[in-house]
Amino acid sequence: MIDLYLAPTANGLRAAVALEEAGLSYRAHMVDLAKGERRSPEFLKLNPAGLIPVIVDDDGPGGNPLTLSQSGRNRAVRRREKRKAASRATRPGALSPCNG
Repeated sequence: MIDLYLAPTANGLRAAVALEEAGLSYRAHMVDLAKGERRSPEFLKLNPAGLIPVIVDDDGPGGNPLTLSQSGRNRAVRRREKRKAASRATRPGALSPCNG
């Protein structure tokens, strides 16, 4: 399962929209910037810079947990997930926009 730590900002919402568009299941954890939650010890373990968004994928490469922070890295994950979804869709008999 993917955990998304975000705030209602452009960057935070961009990550949520990308996960939705990729069809990935995730749990959203709102980070209250006004209360300083991004500076809490728990959040700083996820991203020492204290920035949102943060994506934690319990099933990363090789089945190991993977934590990605900030938009540039999150885009890399979305590309990987889209490639995986596209390869599943191109299996024989699978429906895709091209054949179905």
